[in-house]
Amino acid sequence: MTFESAALEVIDAIASHEGVAATDLPPLEESIDTDALEDIIAGWTERPDAVDGNVCFYHAGCHVTVERSGDVRVGADHPLTARSDGTSKLTTDD
Repeated sequence: MTFESAALEVIDAIASHEGVAATDLPPLEESIDTDALEDIIAGWTERPDAVDGNVCFYHAGCHVTVERSGDVRVGADHPLTARSDGTSKLTTDD
């Protein structure tokens, strides 16, 4: 997986989930440091023996998970609740 393909997969997955055109979504850079995402993906590619992991973030009102396997998951449910000020709060059942 390359950064470019991951970024396109993220946008396409969100667009499909939301039922909108990819061009209707805000730029990915508004939600995540794309340089950092690129570095993480490059690390996964360079070190195939490293521990599994994923990157989770919110974009366009959706929770996005980019997995080391290359899978991109999009959903609304997650223990992190986005706040209107752009921060997140961990919610628990306690």
